[in-house]
Amino acid sequence: MNSRGVSCCELVEPKLAELNRNFEKVSQHIRSAKMLFSQEAHKTVVKQESHGTSVASTDLDRFECELQDMLNIVEKHVESKDDDEKLDEKRAQIEEILQKGEKLLQQFTEDSRREKIRLQLLLLQTRQSSVKELRSLQKRQIMEHSPPFSPYKIEQDSHLHWLSETAGSDSGLQDVEDDRKLQATPRGFVVLILQ
Repeated sequence: MNSRGVSCCELVEPKLAELNRNFEKVSQHIRSAKMLFSQEAHKTVVKQESHGTSVASTDLDRFECELQDMLNIVEKHVESKDDDEKLDEKRAQIEEILQKGEKLLQQFTEDSRREKIRLQLLLLQTRQSSVKELRSLQKRQIMEHSPPFSPYKIEQDSHLHWLSETAGSDSGLQDVEDDRKLQATPRGFVVLILQ
């Protein structure tokens, strides 16, 4: 594509970016559906194994608040498109919430609340993965649009060469000035200094 010229790049790059975005959306949808399907299969096995276990309502309420907080954090990050370091700090907490949610889903028996939590967990996971993919896409685009290192190196070398030439010509001028001063001094004084 680079050999075809600038006009080709201008035509193809936006369409390629749109294609990549659509591909990411479809792949995320497929992953979500696979995860949903595996959770449904796992849910039926867990139901058969643990009929009598239940979770305290206060624990569940606390977990829902934590889950909603994490969703808000990820949503703010998507909207602001900065503070990558803050999201990196929260990533461990998000993973912990997801694991805790999986355990609670296995223990909880009320279907309506379980479904609500499962959907929120799925939403958190998809948003987190979309943020990761968005960040990697942005890095890729930055790398594609940034000029290669070699022109900067060539420019730096030319500047260094110019500086060395300038320094050489300055030292040559200083030598000429020193010679003039030496010629201006009396010869007897120079002989005394040399002895």
